[in-house]
Amino acid sequence: MKILNALERFAGGRNKVTEEGVSILLRLLSPITPHICHQLWRSLGFGKDVMVAPWPEPDNDALKQDVVEYVLQVNGKTRGTLPVPQSADRGLIETLVRASELVKRYIQNKVIKKIIIVPGRLINVVV
Repeated sequence: MKILNALERFAGGRNKVTEEGVSILLRLLSPITPHICHQLWRSLGFGKDVMVAPWPEPDNDALKQDVVEYVLQVNGKTRGTLPVPQSADRGLIETLVRASELVKRYIQNKVIKKIIIVPGRLINVVV
């Protein structure tokens, strides 16, 4: 259902993305509903038989993220999220935290005592 919902939200008609999504969806459903999937597979022009179609190979480069969403906490209370580049080091993350309007709103001119960073997940600002 998640694949179907994502394909329905994706506007743009029939293109490579929607075709690949539909072909994966039909491959997943073919053991459960073989007859309708076989008919849809042939009608959409994917080939003769969905049951002998190979599974697509994942592209590891496409799975890499450029930006990581960190959970932002002030004194242990969740206040929002902060997008940070994947390649950011601790110094850049601290600079982004100190410049964030969200942090400024919650610390209200108090001195930041410590910034705790759990890589890839969490930033906690202690005031």
